[in-house]
Amino acid sequence: MNTTNTDQNTAPRKLKRLKAWREELGISAATAWRWNKSGRIKIVTVGGVSFVDVASFDATIEAAIEKAA
Repeated sequence: MNTTNTDQNTAPRKLKRLKAWREELGISAATAWRWNKSGRIKIVTVGGVSFVDVASFDATIEAAIEKAA
């Protein structure tokens, strides 16, 4: 039986091209690499194109804000 992402009651990932996301935030490739290595963001490569999982980054930011408060 074929199951899809919607059959499993999971939300689809919100992916954004890594280069566009970096330019939008104004961060360097090295910073993105460090954040990926430390687990702050999740990078997915599809067909040689890198995408960032925006939801994982948003969750990291929210956790940092709660920790600071």
